[in-house]
Amino acid sequence: MPSEVRFAEIQRLLEDHGYRLKRITGSHHIFDKPGERAIPIPVHHGKVKHVYFRQILKPSKAIDRPFDPQILKRAKEMSSQYQVVLQIEDGEYFGRCLELPLVMGDGKTANACVESVREALLVTIAYMLEEGQTPPVPASEQTRTQQVNIRLTASERAILEQTAHRKGFRGISDYMRHAALATSE
Repeated sequence: MPSEVRFAEIQRLLEDHGYRLKRITGSHHIFDKPGERAIPIPVHHGKVKHVYFRQILKPSKAIDRPFDPQILKRAKEMSSQYQVVLQIEDGEYFGRCLELPLVMGDGKTANACVESVREALLVTIAYMLEEGQTPPVPASEQTRTQQVNIRLTASERAILEQTAHRKGFRGISDYMRHAALATSE
């Protein structure tokens, strides 16, 4: 698979599925569709990294304008509470938001990647607020009252622990919950 895809191809794919380009802020192009969550796409030099293209395949006003300062302030407060999940592929970091899995970023270092995801989160949440949509509750504020137990061999547990830590999760439970819920979208 090529490391990058032309933005025009992604735009055509999204438009064929009913999405429309609603706004551009920096390098992030935000697509929206009635009844669906907004999809921010980071575009650099007319290209989109393949990791974003794979995520997209699973699931007006002037578009190049600043956000209202009050909306931006509220979005900054909210976006700082969301969790970022990192992975490394081909020597580069890719990240996404746990609560909004289609909000993604990348970077040559883990810190640069987190900063990229945080920028995409800020833009996405500001757009959602601007459109009257309600962003999801941060995972840290959600109360988990249900428990599921599974039996594992010692080697299965070791593999899951290593994978969870490598992908930036605090433990097996967070990793398994994320993996299961991500496949259900």
